[in-house]
Amino acid sequence: MKKNSKSYDDAFKLLATQDAEALLLLLGELQPGEQAEITPLERELRISTTLPDQPYRVVSERGERIVHVEAESWWKNVMPNRMADYGTREWMLYQLPVECYVLLLTDRGLPKNPPTMGRIDAGDVQITVHYRIIRLAQIPAKQILKLGREYLLPFVPLMKSTLTDLENGARLIGQIEDEKRRGELSLYFGVFSRLRYNAVELLALVGRNNMSIRELMKESLLYQEIVAEGEAKGEAKGEAKGRAVGLVEGAKETLRQFIEWRFPKVKVARKINQIQDVELLRQLLFEASMMKSDTEVRKRIDEAFKSQKAQ
Repeated sequence: MKKNSKSYDDAFKLLATQDAEALLLLLGELQPGEQAEITPLERELRISTTLPDQPYRVVSERGERIVHVEAESWWKNVMPNRMADYGTREWMLYQLPVECYVLLLTDRGLPKNPPTMGRIDAGDVQITVHYRIIRLAQIPAKQILKLGREYLLPFVPLMKSTLTDLENGARLIGQIEDEKRRGELSLYFGVFSRLRYNAVELLALVGRNNMSIRELMKESLLYQEIVAEGEAKGEAKGEAKGRAVGLVEGAKETLRQFIEWRFPKVKVARKINQIQDVELLRQLLFEASMMKSDTEVRKRIDEAFKSQKAQ
């Protein structure tokens, strides 16, 4: 999970800085319609060299408090000690009630009964800090989509979601008018999807009904990574025959897997195996991500197959 860890951090920071209210709604710290004054605090605690992910000062009808949010891609056993340290230092600094959250992007490494308390034991001084674990995998995506908050959309692939939920999330990102914001959220939608889905599934999920995201992926490092991942597998298999053969075999495997996953009733593996042009195979993969019916896929593969035979 170390791969792309900076991207996960960047995606969370974008949410935390651009729409703090949406983040607090996600955590359940705020309820829909609840009025609150939210002030992001300095991420570097002045009495510590440790950087928490994001603390806020929140004022609502329930009072004034500090809300600390620690986002993690997976569970780490150091969390109890870390949260005890953060909670204690934030209270010492602000002298306000502190509410602590651990936002888990995935359940990887999470024990059956994870601890929700950290303790500092220093001689005659004992400090206990309780925190709440928020697991994205347990949050219904439909619930989040109803909030209509753009910066929550990249988290939809990690939630309890159906294919329709994912398509709706991608569609809503594609409708964002601001090009820079749309590009950022599209990228993070793809990055978070990679935590849960393999390359072939991701190409189907992100590219199924939204041209703007498909085009973004085609030009982005993410799309290149998807193609390269499949080709690397084939290259390893074809190493004895040379790199060029390996690239072709990898492109074939990626295309076959994609069609089998997206269009399980379409049987075109034999014809794909006859195609030896790696650029054509890559183009077919991208075109297949835009197709919606078995008929379209069969027709296009038939055309490619016949073009190869004619050469």
